[in-house]
Amino acid sequence: SNNIINTFNVNKPKEISPTWLIKNLEKDYRVLRKILPKDNKELNYQPLLDILPSNIVECWKPFLNVNKIIPKESYLDINETNSVVDKHKDKMYTFYTLIDREKDKNFREDIIKDMKEIIMKGNIDALDRLVEHLVFTVEGWIEYDSNIKIFQYAQDKLRELIKRCIYRYDNTKGKFSSYLYVTLEKESINIRVNSKTDNNLIKKYADGSIEYHEYEEEYFS
Repeated sequence: SNNIINTFNVNKPKEISPTWLIKNLEKDYRVLRKILPKDNKELNYQPLLDILPSNIVECWKPFLNVNKIIPKESYLDINETNSVVDKHKDKMYTFYTLIDREKDKNFREDIIKDMKEIIMKGNIDALDRLVEHLVFTVEGWIEYDSNIKIFQYAQDKLRELIKRCIYRYDNTKGKFSSYLYVTLEKESINIRVNSKTDNNLIKKYADGSIEYHEYEEEYFS
């Protein structure tokens, strides 16, 4: 807890979370994963919060269980999805390439926001289509970013994370693309932290030197 307190006092973040711990105190996070209890396979951080000063606890942003957000009833309405796509038809390319970088990023955010609106109503067609568009977006990131390259070999895991991000995303707190990237980066670190494999092997795995299927069970079981 002393490392958390010291790092918090130096950086003075407005919010802290499991992601903040991973990015700033990875060694401490490794220890926490071993000692903290789990609720439904997710870490329970309450024992940690109980020993931290109140000013830090007030900044804690808890992990949001996606199962509490997913609409209880779902439906498939292709026409409803098409209405959103048609509204943004001349901007759908922004999931695949950026011509005017800043403007196109904003156009993409607008599409995601409108798609999420009907996804949260329960439209699974909109969810599936948005996920596929975002897979292409992430594949473009992977090409230039070794931090998340591991998902090049884990397409099912990537789709699962994208779905979670769509449900969890709060459009009042920054851009979806930033939230998605940070989530993928965090999960990439989680994979390495949880693995019992030699670090050199993980490095080779992440840069594509060895094939994914050889270690699929170990990394994603």
